[in-house]
Amino acid sequence: MVKTLTEITFMNQLLKLLNRWKTTSGMLLLLTIFFSSIIDFNVNDPEEMILGKWYAENDSTYIWEFNEGSQHFTYSDDELVSERAWQIVDECEGETADNEEDFAMLEISRGQNVPNQCYVVQGLNGVLTLLAIPQGRLLIFDRENWTDNYATEKATAHQDTIHTGYQVFEPIMPELRDKTIPLRLPSFLDADELTEPQQLYALVDDTPANRYSIQISVLPECNWNNFCIVGAVHGEDVEEEQQPENSQKVSLRKNIEGYFIESVCNAFCNRAKLIWFENNIKYTVEQKAAPKQTMIWIANSAIESSIGS
Repeated sequence: MVKTLTEITFMNQLLKLLNRWKTTSGMLLLLTIFFSSIIDFNVNDPEEMILGKWYAENDSTYIWEFNEGSQHFTYSDDELVSERAWQIVDECEGETADNEEDFAMLEISRGQNVPNQCYVVQGLNGVLTLLAIPQGRLLIFDRENWTDNYATEKATAHQDTIHTGYQVFEPIMPELRDKTIPLRLPSFLDADELTEPQQLYALVDDTPANRYSIQISVLPECNWNNFCIVGAVHGEDVEEEQQPENSQKVSLRKNIEGYFIESVCNAFCNRAKLIWFENNIKYTVEQKAAPKQTMIWIANSAIESSIGS
């Protein structure tokens, strides 16, 4: 079956996307062992696309190749994939591969009974679903099974990138000097798939000394408009620590209990929230369309390695 240019572009984007999420050298060693033999893309439904095969060329380079009519195409990327695949709990969900015997199978196909823009990647211990959005960009709904310290490692290893708290919050630190509550500004932000290559800006609202409210925006002026805001962070004194409505309890670092409120997507996606309390101070981190695990990483980075602490 001949693939369309859109499908080829999708795979190109996927390779670039996965390449951004590099893991430690130990994980790469595991990958080399896992994928030392050829791994074929398999599809059971004849209506689905057989896209090609993927294999390890050497210790750090992985090859994806396919045939387009009479032509043969080969793409390579260093450190292409993470130690594990990710599992999705979205309406685009596909068949999972929880059986350990299936760990070596990687399948990329159109999901059954889902919109055409919804693609399923089936792989190690789970499913990653990607939604292709206009202009070839991709939005990731959920991913799990990373190491617990993934967020801290990523934030501290890449302090010079435009999507870490170090770059976003450092310019506004003079505006926060008069605050009377401890700051919890996340060192980890996972907004790459929403904003790259745009720079992120932290915009401080005018609030009392015992409170702060900061927008994270793709524009230097945003005023909380949905077209420019990516996320937000808040801190405020409260008289009582109460679980917010419509929230799920989650465990954070330092034995802190947090409360996750999921994002809702209709005409646009609102911001997911994760709230926690420390000594009657309510802290909130928000990010547009972010899954629970991402919000936990962001909150943990604020608790463990806050900017300005």
